[in-house]
Amino acid sequence: MRTEEQIVYELLNVYHGGELSDDNVVNERLMRSFLRKHRASKLAKYFMDGVSFSEEIFQDLGVLEFQENNKSDFFKKLPPLILINNFGLVLRKGDYIIPLTSREAFERSKKNLINKGWPKATTSSQGAVIYVGLSELCKADLKSLKEITVASFNQEINSFDTERKITVEVSAVLYDPSSSPTYNWTIDPYPCPSEIIDEITTSTLARDLNLMIRTNIDQNMNKMVDQNEGVDGNV
Repeated sequence: MRTEEQIVYELLNVYHGGELSDDNVVNERLMRSFLRKHRASKLAKYFMDGVSFSEEIFQDLGVLEFQENNKSDFFKKLPPLILINNFGLVLRKGDYIIPLTSREAFERSKKNLINKGWPKATTSSQGAVIYVGLSELCKADLKSLKEITVASFNQEINSFDTERKITVEVSAVLYDPSSSPTYNWTIDPYPCPSEIIDEITTSTLARDLNLMIRTNIDQNMNKMVDQNEGVDGNV
């Protein structure tokens, strides 16, 4: 797969006709911002149409600490995500993937007699919220992975003297790929399905860069008009 750097310089070469310099207004930084915008819109469209989230678009955020914000709920601020129907974020504790639900289902399930004891998660406008479950509803022999996870959370919470917190391994579909601490845009594959990358570059060329080209043409035309008027006025 192509790297983000390769895609950026392909677009820059098209826009500048192969003549690149540090003085160009349309540079790496601006081009990467164009790519982020079009990647987000294309991924959202594909996934809303029923295409499955593929592993290649998920990026690691590492093992993060979630701080308690109320009893049994733990919050962590996250970078902007691309979330469609509760997909686009994976929270893992050991071998257990914490189910991600809507806010309404999250609050309702905490009162459900059947599953109120199990860990679950939801997203807020700024990050993710995890409910760690209830250890008293778990069986003593800890046979299930869910029960092991609840026990692990509670053991971790009780291990801290000054504040209650938990740690969770997080991976996500990020709006800005560079939000991942392990992402290197010059060597890592661009986190996007290969069949969508061509659509992203086409969209960027057709919209943002075409607009920039038209703006440059208009500015040059205005300069020519001003110069001609200045010459006419001196005659």
